[in-house]
Amino acid sequence: MHRIYLSPHFDDICFSLGGFAEQSGGLLLNLFTRCEWTAYPVTPRSGQSLTDHVSALRRSEDIAFATEARLEREDLPLSDARVKGDDTFNLAGIDGVVVDLTEHLIPRLFEIWGETNEPRSRELFCPLGIGGHRDHVATLMAIRDALPALQKRCTVFFYEDLHYASNKSVRLKGLQRAHEILVPRELTPRILMQSKDRFLRKMSLVESYKSQLFNPPRHEDFIPASAFASFAHEMIWQAT
Repeated sequence: MHRIYLSPHFDDICFSLGGFAEQSGGLLLNLFTRCEWTAYPVTPRSGQSLTDHVSALRRSEDIAFATEARLEREDLPLSDARVKGDDTFNLAGIDGVVVDLTEHLIPRLFEIWGETNEPRSRELFCPLGIGGHRDHVATLMAIRDALPALQKRCTVFFYEDLHYASNKSVRLKGLQRAHEILVPRELTPRILMQSKDRFLRKMSLVESYKSQLFNPPRHEDFIPASAFASFAHEMIWQAT
């Protein structure tokens, strides 16, 4: 597998890189797959916990997306911040989350790619943590810590987290935090422009995750608030 997309939660790759991922193919690797949050109340079946019910519901949505986008998929068995009782947007004590994630994620990446050094033919896509969600930032920090070893095996890109990055002030704050986390590396942006048809296709894929959508998805929520905000696009960055 030459391209791996790290998705903290079941919807993050679709929302953030759905257009690119469908075109490019690869493995969708979901990380924090034990979850409870939905945009509307749900009732578990008798004898089933809310966590098990929501996790299964969201997994089914993710399978539908991956099937439509022709992506392979795999799930790690980690609990998200909400299930663990953590404040979702509070980064206090995040180092423990990073350690736990690293122990599960990094060996799995090395297992998939083996020991062969082919950095030019392999790509890894990691969230920038825009929005400050605890699980997203922990993913960024885990990949940062493993960069020297990872960059011998692949080219690492960091994607802008949507819908968070669609808000200009949230995006700017998130990019600043990502720069600070990745110091002393410099971040170089790359714009992934989308045709009208490709963007409409992405929006249809976004609708796969109905449990996360209180209202019909708005186009403007799935475009970064960059200098190109009037055009359909996604954004990735490379650390050098």
